[in-house]
Amino acid sequence: MNSLDGWTSGGTSSKCGSIRRYSTNTRGPSTGTNRRRELIGSWSCSWTGRRSWTNRGNTTSTSIRNAALWRRSLAKERIRKAKQNGSVGVSEAVLLKRAADMVRYREKISQAQKEVEMAQKRLEVLRVEELLSTAERNILTKQAEQDLESAQKRLEAEKSDEME
Repeated sequence: MNSLDGWTSGGTSSKCGSIRRYSTNTRGPSTGTNRRRELIGSWSCSWTGRRSWTNRGNTTSTSIRNAALWRRSLAKERIRKAKQNGSVGVSEAVLLKRAADMVRYREKISQAQKEVEMAQKRLEVLRVEELLSTAERNILTKQAEQDLESAQKRLEAEKSDEME
């Protein structure tokens, strides 16, 4: 092994081997005999004669830094979404109340939608019914149309309440 300015090189030939960096351990005695070696890379040879370099210098610190950057960007994204939703600085009880309100709104809209569908079906049945007299059919049809119209208005009102 040859050493030159804090670097060492080792291996079986000049084509294959490893490069190490060493430094004086600051916690040990100041004689310079206590040195720490760190593998920063190595040349590897294969039977094909190709050489490849494996960098081992900052792999761990780079992956730790990348993980920290990823976590930071994830946190920033969560904060951005929370600001967009208006839930920054809002207590958990208020958020739970909002969620319960949303469930109630969805139930109301679902119920109003069912009423609209039932009114439409009833209107269709009345239009097809042949056993009723014309006067009865007209009266029931008008009533069904009014029910359908009121159900549609209620549905629109529920949807507009949800928007607010």
